[in-house]
Amino acid sequence: MYTSFNARALGLDLSARESIELAAESGFDAVDLLVRDLVNRGEQPQELRNLMDDLQVLPGAFGLPIDWRTRDHHQAKNDLERLPEYAQAATTLGLRRTGTWIFPELETEWLEQPGPHGWPEDHRPINRSQVDRAVDWTVSWLLPIVRILSEAGIRLGIEWIGSASFRIGRPLTFIHSLRDHRLQQLIDALNSQMPETSAQVGVLYDAFHLFAAGDLDAPERAWAEQNAVWVHVADLPDDAQKLPLQEIRDSDRGLPGDCGRIPVADFLQKLKTSGYAGPVTAEPLGTCRRLQGLSPLERALATRESLTQVWPAH
Repeated sequence: MYTSFNARALGLDLSARESIELAAESGFDAVDLLVRDLVNRGEQPQELRNLMDDLQVLPGAFGLPIDWRTRDHHQAKNDLERLPEYAQAATTLGLRRTGTWIFPELETEWLEQPGPHGWPEDHRPINRSQVDRAVDWTVSWLLPIVRILSEAGIRLGIEWIGSASFRIGRPLTFIHSLRDHRLQQLIDALNSQMPETSAQVGVLYDAFHLFAAGDLDAPERAWAEQNAVWVHVADLPDDAQKLPLQEIRDSDRGLPGDCGRIPVADFLQKLKTSGYAGPVTAEPLGTCRRLQGLSPLERALATRESLTQVWPAH
């Protein structure tokens, strides 16, 4: 388990080279990179990997470089055509983990139209409940992506959004809690379509959303820890100490350990005990008040120090 610097998660817009250099300067073990952006900017993955090696910065993870949630079949097909290029760049950089979030609620009419490659085998929504059909619909959009990533040896982590305020009143409530076993159902459905030797789908395990969903005492936590692909951590700001769970917004972020309401230290200790050995990314976002007015280096140093305060003892 190791710390990974993510510029975007701190509200910074940096090139890949700047991110790598800042990760090294501020004492992070690894760096997360925006693969789509660096490819589109013309940055050379092998040169960047050489820089990482020279500065002794490990590969962290990268955000899924296409937006499958568009539901625009033409755009989705165009994005899928470019995904092998992004996946190749990621493997050159040593980035073998990525993540995406799923809708916490859906429009029922979406379920009538599968992803651009149709319904996967055994996932045709016949005589099934609406929520089971929602799983099938999500599989239909994610499976082509998972197959491309898997061929490149890249694992995908699925994140749920626990903040109640993120739900805007669409008619079909979907996965927004770890207690909803359909998260396991979705991941199992994706993995069942893949060869046993391929990279498997798991969980993007986020302490903020675990807390916001009221999942800290969920027995399913052990399952999530065992299947974690990528880990995000954040706390609430000091003035949100007594904010009711249902009023927490996704932008109500603090650095890990800021007010202590989200028990990040306990969260990381349990992950370490479970055997998780991947990147841990602090995600206070650009809305974090403690980061306002700070230079990029000051933001990185403050974030690295916050992780030191909550990191499990050796």
